[in-house]
Amino acid sequence: MIEEGEVQVHRTFWKQRKLEKRKIRKLRFKVRRAWIKANPPNHQGYYTCGICRRQVHESEMELDHILPSSSRPELIDDPNNLQPTHSICNRLKGSKHG
Repeated sequence: MIEEGEVQVHRTFWKQRKLEKRKIRKLRFKVRRAWIKANPPNHQGYYTCGICRRQVHESEMELDHILPSSSRPELIDDPNNLQPTHSICNRLKGSKHG
């Protein structure tokens, strides 16, 4: 049987986790916005995918870590460690490295 104190501990844990996820989402949005401001797309709104080298529109691109954040966590929000990619290219790269 679960004690009332245990339930409270679980609730507190999940609330904290939810807050952390929100903070991460906000940080990602902030980093993306700053990266785009520092690296504007061409006049048609395109970037070159850092993986396949084809064009990717700003509205469809993902920012990928050049050096994986799992092995270099200090570079997680470093704009110099980010490159524009297609989402599929990023997924395929992740499956090769992960």
